This record gives sequence, C-alpha cells and structure tokens, in this order.
Amino acid sequence: MRVWARFTAVEIGRKRLVQMAAAGAVLYGLLLFWVLGQVRLEAAPIGIVNGTALAQASALGIAFFINYGLIALFAAFATAGALSADRDLLALVVRPVSRRAMVWGRFYGYGGATVLYATLVYVLVLLAIGLRFGLPSTVPELLAAWGFFAAEGLAVTAVTLLASVWLSPMANGIAVLGLYFLVFLAGSIGQLAHIASSLFGSSTPAFGYTSAIANLVLPSDAVYRWALFEAMGSIRTTIPPALLGPLGADSVTSPLIAVYAVVYVAGVVWLAERGWRHHDLH
Repeated sequence: MRVWARFTAVEIGRKRLVQMAAAGAVLYGLLLFWVLGQVRLEAAPIGIVNGTALAQASALGIAFFINYGLIALFAAFATAGALSADRDLLALVVRPVSRRAMVWGRFYGYGGATVLYATLVYVLVLLAIGLRFGLPSTVPELLAAWGFFAAEGLAVTAVTLLASVWLSPMANGIAVLGLYFLVFLAGSIGQLAHIASSLFGSSTPAFGYTSAIANLVLPSDAVYRWALFEAMGSIRTTIPPALLGPLGADSVTSPLIAVYAVVYVAGVVWLAERGWRHHDLH
C-alpha cells in the first residue's frame, strides 16, 4: 500500500500537477489581494451592519466559494484516471498486486495532494482577507474550517476514484463535476428556502429534504457551508441572513456531518476496492 502511494506521489510529481496547481493558487491569492485592496468600505455603520463586518463577510463568502470550486476541480481532474490508467500496468507487474494496496495507495497519493492544494488556497485566502480587513474568527474556528475544506477534497477524490474503475478520465471528470454541481445547486436552493423562511415566514420543507439527500450522496456542499460558518466567527450574529444569498451558510447541517464525511470517504474507497476486484492479478 505504501509502495503504491509513493508511486502515485512520484507520478504526480512527474506530471508537475501540484507545481502547476500551486502556481495557479499563488496567482489567485495575489489577484484576490489586489481586488480586496480596491475595496473602500469604512468601519462606520452601514445601516444595521458594521462596514468592516460587511467587508469580512462578503470577502469570506466569495473567496470561500471560489476555493470550494477550485478544490473540487483539482480533486476531480487529478484523480480522474487513477485506476482506469492502471489497467495496462497490471499486465506489466511481475509480482501480484493486491487490489486493496492499489486502490488505497492511489487514494492516499491523490488525497494527500488534494489536501495539500486545499491547504494552500485556504492559507492564501486567509492571508489576503486578514491583511485587508482582519479575520473575525479564532484559531480553533479557522482550523475547523480548514478541516472541512480538506474533507471536501477527500470526498470528491474518493468519488472520482470509485468512478475511475469504470469510466475513462474525461468521462469521469465530467460525471463527478456534474454531480458536484447538482449537490451545490441543491444546497443553494436549501439556503434560499431558509432565507425565505426567515424573512417571510414561508416554509418549504421539500427543499430542505432535497438538500439533505444531496448531502448524503456527496457531502461536499455540507462541509463547505460548515467551513464558511466556522470562518465567519464573531460576525455570524451581526450579518443579515440574506447577505450572502445561496453562497452563504445561514443554514448548516448537524456537526455530525464531519463524522459522516469520514465514514463516507472510507465507504466509497472500499466500494472502489470491491469494484476493482476483477482487475487484480490474483
């Protein structure tokens, strides 16, 4: 298993995947810092909202949503050919290779690269927002937000790994990102339904059920909302519910979603292992 994980790491390095992604992430962080530098919101109250709190919430909402998409894109396209490309390798391996070692080794390699990338873009965002407006959250809250972003990346990696058993890299990337978009859409509808309920008293439980089911299929949206919720820290109670709209975290799932994400990732990788059985040399 460790041998296959090291092989995956070498393969990632040979493709310069992490280097290219890191260069793009740094450019993204510099661009974000420049854009935020053009914002001229003062700390004087704006209506019922403090100007600094408004700027912090807006910057966090937009930047975290971009991170949410970047992490999913990296995980999906990096892992898209993880197992489908190994069919030819199986015929060349002299010693029998356990399907468990192969699948989990691939997951450790690509999952580690995704967590590394998620950490990089997350730190860059915190630096840009912190230097411009300051951060409203404590260190434990920031660490929790990082953990949720890492969980998102691992969940998408696991699903992509599972799909790579049967799909070509291009079809796999398209399918996983399509699922990711549908889950985000369901989560956004749930947020809008919650805002409507808060502002107008209207209740649409069907939208809430749709969002909950989507999060069970792929918990990427749920952990993203929790990452934003944690990072907003002290301004959670001072920002109007409708401010960030469908990108916000006005309604989050149970904190047990963190436990579910861990179980989900392990279960999906196990399914990938089972699906890869007929490609083993044993």
